[in-house]
Amino acid sequence: MCWPALILGAKAVGTTAATSGLFGTAGLWSAGQSALTLGTAASTFGAIRSGQTAAANFQYQAHMARYQAQIHENNALMRERAAEVEADLFDDRAKLLLSKQNVAFAKSGVAINQDTPLEVAAQTAADLTTERLAILYRGKVGAEAERHAAVGQRFAAVNAARNVREARAGGYLSAGATAGVGVHKLGLLS
Repeated sequence: MCWPALILGAKAVGTTAATSGLFGTAGLWSAGQSALTLGTAASTFGAIRSGQTAAANFQYQAHMARYQAQIHENNALMRERAAEVEADLFDDRAKLLLSKQNVAFAKSGVAINQDTPLEVAAQTAADLTTERLAILYRGKVGAEAERHAAVGQRFAAVNAARNVREARAGGYLSAGATAGVGVHKLGLLS
């Protein structure tokens, strides 16, 4: 079928069969047919635009998920460093406590390195070491939690990136279906 016949119908271009065109029937312009054609075109372009908008949204989500993953990685490093600094500060306080304890024992006139004072000092040192390890462990657990959150964000980024392709394809498929329905309603596929 030639383009003029498709647009206005076959009778408008001198052929004998009366057919439907995009803007008229049997060579006559039709407001209804034109409105249907324009509506179909607008719906088709709208479906494409909707797919592109969804794709852009998913692309943004993928970017933000990658950004959040990096933030979680940075937070993991900071939690480990903060725990190390806190443990070092605790060591300084522990040394001061042990020194004060030794001074208190010396003032009382007991022998520091034997019997009860020695046991007290050993227990204090063990308790302080346990507390230092607990500080480092809290930092490690917090860092691992941040790393797991980063992994989750990376999976979200991959999923959003996959959705970009699907949204674009869905927009084009929807546009094709909309155009097909419109062409059928116009009687061009009869």
